[in-house]
Amino acid sequence: MSTTPSAHDHPRPARAARTTTAVRTGRAHGHLRRGVGVIHSPEPTPIVTTPSTDGRSDATRSVHDYARRMAFLTELDSATWMARYNAADRLGDPDAVSSVAGYGSWLRRTATAWSAVPMPTSAQSAAIWPFASMAPTCLDAAAHLDADLRDLARSTGGPRSRNQSVSRPAARATQLTEDLDAAYLAGAAYVAVAVSQEVAVLAADADHLSLTASRTPLPRSFVHHSLQVATARNLMRRELADWADAAGPHAAERVVLTAGMLLDTLAAALVTSGRPGW
Repeated sequence: MSTTPSAHDHPRPARAARTTTAVRTGRAHGHLRRGVGVIHSPEPTPIVTTPSTDGRSDATRSVHDYARRMAFLTELDSATWMARYNAADRLGDPDAVSSVAGYGSWLRRTATAWSAVPMPTSAQSAAIWPFASMAPTCLDAAAHLDADLRDLARSTGGPRSRNQSVSRPAARATQLTEDLDAAYLAGAAYVAVAVSQEVAVLAADADHLSLTASRTPLPRSFVHHSLQVATARNLMRRELADWADAAGPHAAERVVLTAGMLLDTLAAALVTSGRPGW
């Protein structure tokens, strides 16, 4: 008598496990935190190692050039990290997007601090602007702050006391004449991007606050400007390193000194503008 083979005589093959990669978006202090930008290098192209007049191959020169550029960016970041750290908490303050009143106070404090920083304007920079990845309008944060404060004052019926959202006149400290060169602009561009990264994390919550907590749309020119500038961070850093390498060590040192001076001034002004009553 023949028997039908049982299914148990032939064990079923194990099912391949499915793997999924989940991307989590963290929230800190009530607003989205975007990941820190990373310089993404393009795919390497084959290098023909032909000897040169100085005895070095193209590959050796390429490695040395890359190391020199990275050393410049490391020096720039190291020279400014303390000022960037001190400014970050006040620029990306989560309380700024917790209420309409808090948003107005944050705008006023930030505008007051920016008015003390000798940042060139896009009009002053256009003729000698050294970058292609960003337009000189990236330097116009103060103008966007002033516009936001004017719109906020109009929407609230105008200022009635010092503690309300008052559009303070920007006492610009920029008397730039002979000091304004490509190296100064390179340092200012670095500062503009560094500041924009801290402000950009508030953009989503500022939009939400405008939709849900305000009877009229909140002015958000500054935060949207910062978000746009922050997206160009990687391209700007790469172009900045290339420019400094071509310009030479003296120009590179001036970029570092300029960026440090501007960020130190901003960080100190943010502390002052954050005192009670502002």
